[in-house]
Amino acid sequence: MKRRTENRCGACQMRMDLCFCDQIHSLQLSTKVLIVMHYSEIYAPTNTARIASLMLKNSEIHFHGKKDQPIETKDMLNFQYKHLFLFPGENSIELNQEFLQKISQPIALVVPDGTWRQAKKIKRRIPTLAHLTSVHLPAGPPSQYFIRRQTIPSHLCTYEAISRCLGLIEGKDIQEEMDKVFKLMMEKTKLSRQGTFYRGSNIDS
Repeated sequence: MKRRTENRCGACQMRMDLCFCDQIHSLQLSTKVLIVMHYSEIYAPTNTARIASLMLKNSEIHFHGKKDQPIETKDMLNFQYKHLFLFPGENSIELNQEFLQKISQPIALVVPDGTWRQAKKIKRRIPTLAHLTSVHLPAGPPSQYFIRRQTIPSHLCTYEAISRCLGLIEGKDIQEEMDKVFKLMMEKTKLSRQGTFYRGSNIDS
């Protein structure tokens, strides 16, 4: 995919005057987050999984969807973790405290990232992920992600889904910390669309 030529931060993909990388505080968690990102998302400034990865030290991004370049999953799945595939479906299990109490290992959350249609196909197209237990989030507040139109109100962007999962697994304080950064990202995106030069903001405001 051709990269945009405009002046953007290589990490958060925001315009340089809107970059908020200095306000992204890294979190070291026992839960591992494995993001399986479609190649079409690599340079998309609307992608939220990239921001989640910047914030989570114990996270990785693996790319898929490019012709003749299959995803390498050999070192992706580690037996030390209980791997859970985050995507709702007829066989998925609700991620709640009752379910989590039955897991004795650290969790590795495998999160598909792309359009809803792309994410839906990932488990079927990557054989090594087919045996993973699929989980879905309990019903919750509607998405605050306005950048891309959601056809189904209950759908969340990747960042929100990860944040809510970690809130259940690691604790509400982790979700609250992630939600602060998400709010900041939404504010910067609004400014970007308005063509406004950003002069500074406080993540705690």
